[in-house]
Amino acid sequence: MPRGPELVKSLQQILTNEIGGVQLSRRSPEVVLGCSYTVAIDVWSLGCVAAELFLGLPLFPGASEHDLLARIVQTFGMPPTWLLDNAKHADKFFNKQLVTVRLRAARAAASRAVRMLACSSHYPNLPPRHLYKLIPSVDK
Repeated sequence: MPRGPELVKSLQQILTNEIGGVQLSRRSPEVVLGCSYTVAIDVWSLGCVAAELFLGLPLFPGASEHDLLARIVQTFGMPPTWLLDNAKHADKFFNKQLVTVRLRAARAAASRAVRMLACSSHYPNLPPRHLYKLIPSVDK
């Protein structure tokens, strides 16, 4: 248990949600998940600072890293699988098997929706095309 000045410093960090010198509300998902450094981390933090200056309050006022990631996922959706695969701490926050199943289901639903739009009567001048012919990386 910290005492004296160490206790005051610990309490200041808890009260301001500072962890590692970066306010928790400005931490990028990559930092929380333990990914290697990229410029995306700085861009995320810059965007959070700009939004906080404009709004007068933090965009993602998380009480913990779990809470922060939950708010980010609620706003932007699940992180991409490549990010979770390269993250050191992804297993602390996500069940990778469940994430993979949900992402596959979301991709399949998106593919069906695009195929339905392509065949829709709203676009009579366009012949129907399968999405996998337009974008080869999409599963059939």
